[in-house]
Amino acid sequence: MASTDLKKWFHIPADAMMAMTDKIPEKSLPKVPSWIYLGSTEQTATKVKIKKDIKMVNKKKNPLDGFFQNSPDFFQKFQGKIVASEDINNFDFTNLNVAIVGGNQMTVMHLEQICNTAKFVKVFQITPLFILPQTEKGIHKLLSHPLIIKNRRLFNTRVKSLLAIRYLDSQVQDTWLKRQLMPNSASGNKVFLKSDRYYTALQQDNCKLITWPVVKITENAVQSMEGVEHLVDVIITTY
Repeated sequence: MASTDLKKWFHIPADAMMAMTDKIPEKSLPKVPSWIYLGSTEQTATKVKIKKDIKMVNKKKNPLDGFFQNSPDFFQKFQGKIVASEDINNFDFTNLNVAIVGGNQMTVMHLEQICNTAKFVKVFQITPLFILPQTEKGIHKLLSHPLIIKNRRLFNTRVKSLLAIRYLDSQVQDTWLKRQLMPNSASGNKVFLKSDRYYTALQQDNCKLITWPVVKITENAVQSMEGVEHLVDVIITTY
């Protein structure tokens, strides 16, 4: 084959090349440098190799193959009941194993209610939450702390963060659990949630905080990064 013909061959689009090779016997295919093949180390062109390389280039990555995200697509495989957090009051959790993935005002406010009827509740924490007392009585009690009194006239995000940390400290005695629940006061875009009983509910015998990242949701379980599959009947979503 002349060099000019070979040069033309290199400039044929990949899809056209694949169609052409279906009609050309393998013995007639030219020998070309390895760089013409995407990732190939073979020196001889074959129809099978060309088709395989083209498929590798055109293959689209499934977003569900990546890290878990707290979004509807990642819960599709679950065959149990999925309950949106705003529908908690409309669902009967009696004697069920419940998973709460993430946290928002509804899950924080109703955790104790869920624990009182469910068989077991696992709270999969995505990020520690800033929790404040819901009642005025709880707020006034925290305001007596010296750090709060010093900054009382500046009741802004910084003071709310101090209140939330002070509230956690007063509600949770276990050092390790307290450390797991401690929010990052330096983070931006803080969201402050309110509940008088959230920390109490977390410490009930039938409730457990899971801080290992969620890897995936299977047909009947929530799998966390340490390799444990937590079998559940119901998942409460917070996305």
